[in-house]
Amino acid sequence: MLSYPVNLMLDDNGTYLVTSQDIPELTAVGDNEQEALLNAVEALEAAMEIYFDQKRPIPMPSSVTHHQSAVELSALVTAKVLMMNEMLQKNSY
Repeated sequence: MLSYPVNLMLDDNGTYLVTSQDIPELTAVGDNEQEALLNAVEALEAAMEIYFDQKRPIPMPSSVTHHQSAVELSALVTAKVLMMNEMLQKNSY
């Protein structure tokens, strides 16, 4: 499964903001770190739908550093991402 590194930051209003260097469309918030990361998984899957709809290549995840968290795509969405990228590369989509 694909695991994307995310940046988790405490926002000015006391909530946690999640962003991704690999998937700029991924933004999520939560009242605590756990909620923010759960929301980030949903935001990541929603971002994938944007790429699918627009028939754009989907960036592969970069390496997770020691100070980053990561969110993981489900096996089904991972398979779709890999298949979509392969089809786009071969111009068969």
